[in-house]
Amino acid sequence: MSDIGFDRFTFGFTIKDSPDYLINVSSWGNDEYINGLSNSFSIGDCVIIENPLVAPKDPEKEDRLCPSTPRLLDSRDFNSLGDIVANGQSLDRNVINILTDVRSVAEPKYFTTEDGRKGQRLEVKLFDDSVTSFPLVIDRIRLLSVLQVLFILDARFDFDSFRNCMTATVNSKTIITVNPDTKEASLLFSYAKEISASGVLDEDDRPGDVPVRQLKLKAQENPEVFCGITYSFISKLDLDASVSKVIRSRW
Repeated sequence: MSDIGFDRFTFGFTIKDSPDYLINVSSWGNDEYINGLSNSFSIGDCVIIENPLVAPKDPEKEDRLCPSTPRLLDSRDFNSLGDIVANGQSLDRNVINILTDVRSVAEPKYFTTEDGRKGQRLEVKLFDDSVTSFPLVIDRIRLLSVLQVLFILDARFDFDSFRNCMTATVNSKTIITVNPDTKEASLLFSYAKEISASGVLDEDDRPGDVPVRQLKLKAQENPEVFCGITYSFISKLDLDASVSKVIRSRW
């Protein structure tokens, strides 16, 4: 948010000191302060908040600046990834709770938007006892590792036309509990260790061949670098230009 002469930044998070009560916190400051604060702690850490300004939520404000208080965590209130895959596009734009394992964590991606704002993106592959791979996109870098059990409260699910499958997204309203102390999480972790030992998670789960039309559409929608496989032919090649990008061809 811009003010006369300087920019202001905000960082929002949720705190709780009991199973029943949660409070949303918004911290304001300059770029250096807010970025330092957001990187100084993560989910599960204990924090001290000094001299806060406490105020009731204003329902007339935009929801992004005054997020709704999340409901009480319930270890049994979740859907399996198999349920989501089975229902497919009927769950497009729905907010759902899931209990899942981490299959893989990609390298974080950092980018700058056209208006100069800096952003970040982390892609994670999830799995459970019903699905071996399910994509999750996180808009803030988090420390996650393979085989961690995640209880994700209020994840958004959308149909990705490029991947041709459902995907999960974490936003400012989502709460992630790492390795929750529940019976369901313990059973899922035991399954994760068993399936990991079998070597199934080592198999490549990259997407199959992608039509050129979808590649062009993906490039227009997202400026980030992405990978895919396409079976196609070259319709135009400028021999006077560099052809170093053509690495190998197989006939």
